[in-house]
Amino acid sequence: MKIRVIDGDISIVKADALITAINSGASVAGSVDFAVYRRNTHYHTMLQEAIETKPLAELSTFVATAPVRTRLAFGDIVFVIDDTSHPLRRVVSAGLTGAHAAEKQRVCMPVMRSGAALGRRENTIKQVVNEIGIGIRMFRDETKRPAIKDLTIVTYDDPDTLALLRRNLRV
Repeated sequence: MKIRVIDGDISIVKADALITAINSGASVAGSVDFAVYRRNTHYHTMLQEAIETKPLAELSTFVATAPVRTRLAFGDIVFVIDDTSHPLRRVVSAGLTGAHAAEKQRVCMPVMRSGAALGRRENTIKQVVNEIGIGIRMFRDETKRPAIKDLTIVTYDDPDTLALLRRNLRV
């Protein structure tokens, strides 16, 4: 699995799927959620309908399929239920596992828990970056022949986090 770390707008990253965390109530809370929701409410509607049918346990994943027309560069969204009771490594690994199970080859993900959620579990960006690296290694160790060929991690206007990720992931 090739890993890239870039800075930019995640909504224009070409990928089969976006991996992102969302709370168990499926409320739009983070900056990535807002960016996606503003452009297309379809994904969150699908997730909300699924949760109303059967609540999703923490760390479970739900793949919301892309609508016929979207203004986003990625296709589907792999939502990982995250109420911050587990370390970020488990959220990252669960998201990658969900994308693998859905046979996604090119995936992107934001630096989860780095915005409004920072401090709820991981207290510093350095801890977040370390947890992301551990989560990726966990996925690699647990998955034989992953479907995922390319993983792009996207920061937004944050050169310090970009540099930390590149050093930590050696990319």
